[in-house]
Amino acid sequence: MRKLPVLMLALLFGLLSLAPPASAGRKMVQVKGSDTLVNLVQSWAEAYLDETGNFVAVTGGGSGTGIAALIDGKADIANSSRKIKPKEIELARKRGSSRWRSRWPWTAFA
Repeated sequence: MRKLPVLMLALLFGLLSLAPPASAGRKMVQVKGSDTLVNLVQSWAEAYLDETGNFVAVTGGGSGTGIAALIDGKADIANSSRKIKPKEIELARKRGSSRWRSRWPWTAFA
């Protein structure tokens, strides 16, 4: 049962291989976003730390906050409990993020 959250978090962190700007020169992954998902993501981060020794900082603030932080390069991963808005996609593309994944309920930018 514990392996499932670790695998799901590993898949999310696989997006980091796309070289997001916030992770450059940093050892800690920054995850920001949905208050609805913050406890779940925190438990994934703890399991990921136990399995790999790599730290993950998880903060809430809301889906919009996480998406904005990702677009601004202040987060490596944004978690969202809602679909991403077309204007957020447009802004991300304008700021150079042309690669993103969206599968409701999961959306991720790189």
